[in-house]
Amino acid sequence: MSISTECKVMRYLGLLAAWLWFSLGYTPALAVGLMPVPVLKDVQMRAQTSFDTATGRYTYAYTVSNPASNTGQIWDLSIDVGHSGDVSWMDASNLPLPRGAFPTTFEEDVAESRSLISSLGLSPPVTGVLPVPVGLQVPSGWLGNVAGKFASFSSSGPSVRIWPGQTRSGYTLISPGLPTIRAAVIDPKWVLVVPDVEDVSEEEEAAAAAVEEQIRFHTVTLGPSGVYPGTYEHWNQLRDDLNKAVQLGWVPDQAFAATLINQLASARQAADAGDGTLAKQRLQTLLATLAQSTSSERRQEARDLVYWNTQALIASTPPSPSNPR
Repeated sequence: MSISTECKVMRYLGLLAAWLWFSLGYTPALAVGLMPVPVLKDVQMRAQTSFDTATGRYTYAYTVSNPASNTGQIWDLSIDVGHSGDVSWMDASNLPLPRGAFPTTFEEDVAESRSLISSLGLSPPVTGVLPVPVGLQVPSGWLGNVAGKFASFSSSGPSVRIWPGQTRSGYTLISPGLPTIRAAVIDPKWVLVVPDVEDVSEEEEAAAAAVEEQIRFHTVTLGPSGVYPGTYEHWNQLRDDLNKAVQLGWVPDQAFAATLINQLASARQAADAGDGTLAKQRLQTLLATLAQSTSSERRQEARDLVYWNTQALIASTPPSPSNPR
């Protein structure tokens, strides 16, 4: 088969695939290349958080569901774990990064990066957004890594991707970082397929990049933060996260949401006044309110967000002095 004939066949197959795509009711984001542009909408990413008192670390377990109405195969999950402040106080030892045949740890990866920077005669960044210490656990056939400010789970092949109509769990982050609301990005598998890879124009490359961005599914979930327990920053983060959780619909019962917000504000008022004992008592009241709630009043993510942060505030808030001046 000549090159020109092969190109004609590829173009014909591409047009045929596009016709089938439209005939089935699917609408691609943009028409670029020969591979149909996948549809990825309404993906559910649920999180459940637990705490290990022996290690002082939180485990964030994720379950991802790809609706049957989609056509995109999920192959990559990324969660923002960046923090702009100092995280050197966090224990980064023995946090695994399962990179397939080249597994390592977060601590080793940071050391290698610093060594590379030093060998190039550069200075390591003192400020800016850096990842909090985090380790990953992955389901069979997946890899885990930290790059930039993102912790990512990537599939090794088509058979283990999350296909339309499938639900997969086993994606786990382990970190000393307290729970906070984090941005997450979910990518369907798509590549630019052309008759001749050496004849791709800059316009086609730009259009392909636009497609890759457009087909991504953006959502939010729970993940580790870099705040130090008991600080003003921690109090502020929980306050802001609780308000955001209400806006996201994680606390659909408005009366229950108002109770949580008011009880947290009351505890903060006592802490600001220097009455740690009263602040602890009011935080315990908040935990009691949460314990009596049901799944119809709040999602699991909202429960875990408030519960674990409140526990940390109680543990890190000193009681009032017995003989105050």
